[in-house]
Amino acid sequence: MALAWLGWGSQALVSVMLTETEGRRTKQFETGESGVLTCLVFNSGDDVDGTCEVQPSGRIEHGGITAELVGVLEQYHDRGNVREFTKATQVLAGPGKLLDVTKYHFSFAAANLPHETFYGVNVRVRYFVRVVVAGKAGAGSVSEKAVEFAVEQQGVRPTADTKIKMEVGIEDFLHIEFEYDREHYALHDVLTGRVFFRLVQLRLKHMELAIIRREKTRTRGFAYAESDTLCKYEVMDGVPARGTVVPLRLFLEAYDLTPTYRKIEGVFSVEYFVNLVLIDQDDRRYFKQHEIVLFREAPGTKRKVAASIPANAALDSDGGSDDGL
Repeated sequence: MALAWLGWGSQALVSVMLTETEGRRTKQFETGESGVLTCLVFNSGDDVDGTCEVQPSGRIEHGGITAELVGVLEQYHDRGNVREFTKATQVLAGPGKLLDVTKYHFSFAAANLPHETFYGVNVRVRYFVRVVVAGKAGAGSVSEKAVEFAVEQQGVRPTADTKIKMEVGIEDFLHIEFEYDREHYALHDVLTGRVFFRLVQLRLKHMELAIIRREKTRTRGFAYAESDTLCKYEVMDGVPARGTVVPLRLFLEAYDLTPTYRKIEGVFSVEYFVNLVLIDQDDRRYFKQHEIVLFREAPGTKRKVAASIPANAALDSDGGSDDGL
């Protein structure tokens, strides 16, 4: 995937291209700055290779040409503090002279790519290969060009999983039981469950199911949390009778989800919650959230899992909890 040319005065033009092997996918990210970024997708341990081309405008002397594979974590609340969590360097050419267009090949075998690429509200994880043409000592600054690529991390489906089963309610007014078939879901799974109405003394209007993503970051001792409702739809309309069972079914693949991230570089986490909301005739909202754990599964590895271990909790009518990192 080639990038546009970039020049440095009368010194040189440089382009960088990653090798597009058969079957390698591309992925798009909304950067919030320049629109949509399209990248080749790599998995941890893949070889990252490609070529670069240096086109001098005339005879130039340089202090060496290198290729660098870099992974960085950037926070919007702390733009001056970029965390470089992985880096590998290859020397493409030693100090010398360039007269004609010259091509170089770089290859980072079994590259160390420990985290997924992520573009969030307050933080982003990026990878790129950067080609640097160093200026001769005392004769100008370093010239460079980079091409960005994406990384995905594949997880393993647990052999046994936990069924989420909760009894919630308001004394003498509402008593419901709801359950989800398990706690861990691959990004292509279908979330299924059901709601049992044991006691209904409230004038309920309808019920909604939502998926919420919560991004938590920590910068210089300050914590930030941003929640975003990714999807919301109505699963019941009208007042349910006692004993009513409402099935729940949500295709996760239809939404822009990532795996759950836990304390990446000690800086940020991303969590997902299923939010069940009841709305009464006076538009009062009663809700209950429960975390689900998402992971990226390799194609063709779907299998059934066992479910166990119920849990109990209370129904919330206002606000919600926000645990720390």
